[in-house]
Amino acid sequence: MIITRASVMALFLSLAAMGQTCLLASPQGDEYYPAEEATERKALIWPRLVELNADGATLKWPGEPSRELRVGERYRECELVVVIAQASPLAVLERDFARWGVLAYIGTKGPVATLRKSVGRLDSLQPEKPFPADYSDRILDAQEDMLGRQVTTQGEEPSYESLAGLLPPLVAYTFLGTATSHQKVIVWPDGRLGFGVHNRQLDEVLFDSAQVVRAPGGGGRASKQGLIGGYLPVIDYGLIDAATRAGWEEIAFAVGAEDLETYVCLRSNQGKRTFWRLPGKQRSDNGSDFYRALLTVQHDWARLLTSGLRLEVPEPRVSDSAKAAIVRALISEVGLHRKYGTGAYAADQHDTFPPATILLRAAFESTLTSMRCTAGIEAADRTRPTS
Repeated sequence: MIITRASVMALFLSLAAMGQTCLLASPQGDEYYPAEEATERKALIWPRLVELNADGATLKWPGEPSRELRVGERYRECELVVVIAQASPLAVLERDFARWGVLAYIGTKGPVATLRKSVGRLDSLQPEKPFPADYSDRILDAQEDMLGRQVTTQGEEPSYESLAGLLPPLVAYTFLGTATSHQKVIVWPDGRLGFGVHNRQLDEVLFDSAQVVRAPGGGGRASKQGLIGGYLPVIDYGLIDAATRAGWEEIAFAVGAEDLETYVCLRSNQGKRTFWRLPGKQRSDNGSDFYRALLTVQHDWARLLTSGLRLEVPEPRVSDSAKAAIVRALISEVGLHRKYGTGAYAADQHDTFPPATILLRAAFESTLTSMRCTAGIEAADRTRPTS
């Protein structure tokens, strides 16, 4: 392809025009780690559990009288999702903000665990931003840093928020599993769960959330593809029906040493939750087993990742990305046998391919780099003369 100044200028103008629809504004541009989250998180006040009732719980917020809530009722914008009757009883609350959410397991002394959610209010889900089909090819063929020029013309320092919206999101399948399971459940970008990948298609579909919620458009289009807790092997997908733009949330994870049991929770745009166990599509409207198993997954991975040297970085995205890379590498394994990936990549001939090891190294290096940068900034602040 011959690159002319006219074609480069045309690309630059198209980038500028696309900035109206594709460029995420800073600092509110990060849909996965929104700028307002820190303020919203500080305002959260959790209660303690007084007692469980037949279909709800009695909770007490600081400085207020005890309040009885039934499952599905809200107070202080918190919904009582489920109660877990056990030796140490728990009430599970969910608080959804516009662009993120949080699950809180409440015990008699207050929160036992809180799990961050990528998906918040379903009416805030946005369709993927449109990009021309040849967008990436034109950027590569330009042989100039067109994206960098687009950012610098705005007179701002480059940041994740200003750059992320200039590139189409990666659309690929992921998987669920455990570090010992031979079986891995494939998660397609549209939220379908199944086994095997052949000719870039899902071989066997176990579960299709679009069919469950009866999406008129016949399928879901991913609006958000996040992880519970920021790094756990628990998908948190926000999906939108192509026809009605109605949204729903899909949370799924797998447990089991050999054969997997997969838990699924769907939340419709009307707020109703349904729970499923795969294989077999066992449906339940009571989510106690789902949330009990989810808490176990969180405890197991938190214990593993805090058992050794702990590195703390100020950017949640960097920390979560590093931990997610480690977790993803570990659940691709079968016991101590490292695998390159899932689907066709799980075949024995791929086992010596190095990216599985490189992935872990990159996770640690990104964390250390962030720590060095932060330490350098702090040192510069200490030595900078004050006026």
